[in-house]
This record gives sequence, C-alpha cells and structure tokens, in this order.
Amino acid sequence: DNQLPDLIEQAAVVDEVKKIKGKLKVHMVGARCLRKADTGFSGDSSDPYCECSIGSTNVKTKHVSKSLNPDWVDFKFIPFTIAANKVKDGAEGNLPNLRVKVMDNDTMAFDDFLGEADVDWTECWNNPGKWMVNSEFKLEDPEKRVSDKKNPVK
Repeated sequence: DNQLPDLIEQAAVVDEVKKIKGKLKVHMVGARCLRKADTGFSGDSSDPYCECSIGSTNVKTKHVSKSLNPDWVDFKFIPFTIAANKVKDGAEGNLPNLRVKVMDNDTMAFDDFLGEADVDWTECWNNPGKWMVNSEFKLEDPEKRVSDKKNPVK
C-alpha cells in the first residue's frame, strides 16, 4: 500500500524536468599532420573526415582523399536536448562535451580511428552568439591515453 504514493511522487518529479532544445553551430576547418592509415599500392596517406557529436547526435564532414592535412571548411549545426534542471544554476560542468573525432574513410573495410578531442563549450552556452572556440585541439588516442601534440585539429 505504501508503494503507490512513492511511485506517484517519483512520477511527479520526473514530469517537472523540462527539456532545453537548441543547436550548436560547429565550423570544422581542418587537421594537420595526421597519421598514415592507408599504406600500400595506393600510397601512404589517409582519407580523413571529421565527426562532431554531443551525446548521441553527430554530424560529419565529407572525407578528403589522400591527405594528411585536410581542409574541410565545413559548417554544421548539431541539435541537442538537455534537461533544464542540469543547467538552471549555470552550465559549468553540466553540459556534455562536444566530441571531435577524426576518422580515415575506407570503402572496403571499417573506417580507421585517427584521434579525438573533447571540447568544453560552457562559455558558448553562457554567452550565446558571442563566444566561440577558435583554436587548435590536440587529438588523443583513447586506447593510448596519450596526447599527440603533432596532430592538431582546428
């Protein structure tokens, strides 16, 4: 008998959680000094593309054939949904990171991982339309957990 009021109370709390929906504009410029993922008769290079995601939503650029220094110059909008109660007292530490992943496009096999970086976009949230990340990010290989300072992504 006592369980029913508790369940109703929990349901009421869940119903009070409002969702904030928006879009984050991401400008993927390029990458430098990527590793060679493809070797053999086609040459030693990569066919890189960039994938950006917030949570389970992602967007990606077209791949650039045979390049270790691709220029994408591509704008994308990433839609997101965040529980309002997570950011009511400020977004600091409450937003999911923007994950930037660089992959090598392969037509006959699985795409090869070239590296990734997590970008904190709290300032963008706190100052909509007035703030942007405009810098290079070092790609990290999560398997090695070591930053590769030679491979920046802009």
